[in-house]
Amino acid sequence: MVKNRNIIIITNRKDAILGSIERVLKSKFKVKALFNNEPSVIDLLLNNILLLGIDSLNSSKSKKILNLTKISSAPILVLDSFIENENNKEIIQDLLKLLPKNADLIFNIDNKLIKEICGNTKVSNFTFGFEERADFKASDVHINGGLNFKLNYNGKIIPMWQNHSSNDYAYGALVASCIGIILDFNLVEISELLKKD
Repeated sequence: MVKNRNIIIITNRKDAILGSIERVLKSKFKVKALFNNEPSVIDLLLNNILLLGIDSLNSSKSKKILNLTKISSAPILVLDSFIENENNKEIIQDLLKLLPKNADLIFNIDNKLIKEICGNTKVSNFTFGFEERADFKASDVHINGGLNFKLNYNGKIIPMWQNHSSNDYAYGALVASCIGIILDFNLVEISELLKKD
């Protein structure tokens, strides 16, 4: 089986997060996005990148995520937000321990539970959010017929525009930017791709 890049996103902001990531990545890759659905073998074979969004976890979904990471050339796990239940913390901790060494972890530093869970992980990781210590940080957010803000990353400040008027889309742009950097996009290119709707 040809290995592809599987990106697993745990979020309950489907349109903002998955939509933003897909908009950026489809400019260079063949992308398939699924939300709360299992990929078929054809999805895995015919696409360079599989975006799999999930809004809640259980041990069965966790095993499926691990299987997808094992068949990926370099999996990316994004922890944004999710429908909480009492087992989520343990499930995510177990999932992080079992991620392959070639995986990247991207997590929402504004979410206290996720920040606590991911604080000591040994997997290569990036953070995103509005918090000062985020690797990919949104600042100077304005909503005026759309959303515009400044993306701060590694000493660079890039203006971002979205045709949506929700902070959820700022999170989407931050995650898409982080994944884009991992996949060798540049931030100006990402900003332009996100502006198109």
